[in-house]
This record gives sequence, structure tokens and C-alpha cells, in this order.
Amino acid sequence: MNLSKNVLARTAAGTLAGAGLVTASVIGAQQATAGPSGSTTSLAAHSPGQASACRSTSHHHSPLGVRIGKAPQSLTKDLQALRAKQREGLAAIRKDAADGKYGKEVQERVEKREQRIEKHRASLPEKLRSDLDALQKMQPGADRRAAAQKIREGRLSGAYGAEVQEHAQTAKKKQDERKQTCQDQRQQRKEDKESGSSSTEG
Repeated sequence: MNLSKNVLARTAAGTLAGAGLVTASVIGAQQATAGPSGSTTSLAAHSPGQASACRSTSHHHSPLGVRIGKAPQSLTKDLQALRAKQREGLAAIRKDAADGKYGKEVQERVEKREQRIEKHRASLPEKLRSDLDALQKMQPGADRRAAAQKIREGRLSGAYGAEVQEHAQTAKKKQDERKQTCQDQRQQRKEDKESGSSSTEG
């Protein structure tokens, strides 16, 4: 199987991204949800810059700044409900776009995007496609996170083939480098702030 480097790079970069853990791997989108027909698509498939990459390292915090793992159960439940509504809203907008509600130009763009998605999906290993499809159908929660983690580990361990493994490892290395860069930046800002405070006190 000859997977293009572009497709594999997007697969590695996008798979399981964010708390939603949906199959964005097909197009490397940062946010994606299942469309009405079960296909995977996205309203935004752009590559994040360094600044947004640094912000993404805080995805384990809720919009209120509370660590997800330490949030009250009631808050976690409400945030999950909100996320579900957002997915439903995006799916409805996507369907309207595909039906031509927003004009012919938008409709054609949606159709071309779907065609690219299907082409990319077809180039993925069958086992990876199957596992991603199963993940996509799961409800948000602990089971879905566990399934996503299993896929992530499988990509890195070579369960989906050497080529997928190579690109997954490359993506992980870059992710780790970005994370380290962000940590260094935060540490530098902290030191600068402390240095400024000391100078003021002096």
C-alpha cells in the first residue's frame, strides 16, 4: 500500500486531536465531527501556528480554566452536553451546506471536500479505517477515550503498518518539540515576571 506522505502526515497530526477524539485523522483537521451520512468532515482544516500550538497544550482545561480532571461532576456533565450540541449544530450546518442552502459555490466546495476525504480514507490501511469508523460511532466518554488511546498507541507501535508508524512517530516528535518550546516560553515569562517584580521592590 502506497500512502502519500501528505495524507499520512495529516493522519498522524490530526488523529484523535483534542478532547472530542473524533476521526479528524482523515483530513488532519483540528475539529471534526461526523456528518449525517457518517462521513468525517471538517469546517476548518488548517495547520496551527506556534502560538495556537502553545494554546493547544492547555486543552485539558475547560473553557472556565478548570482542569477537566478536577472539575465538579456537574460541570463536566454540562460541558459534555454543550459539546454534543456543538457537534449536532455543525452536522446540521454541514448538511445545509451540502444541500445548497448557502449557495452553489459553498455546495461545490463541500462536495469537493467530501471527495478528498473519501480519497484519503481509501488510502489508509483497512484496519485503521475500521478502528476509526468504530471510534467515530462511539459516544463521548471514558470508553471512547480508551479506544482513541489504543489507536494512538497502535499507530506508534506499528499495528497499522510501518509507514503509518513512521509518520506517527515523526508527528509525535514534532508535538513533543512544540510542547517543550511552549514550556520554555512559559518558564521564561515566569522568570521575566519575577525579575521585574524584584527590580520594582528593589
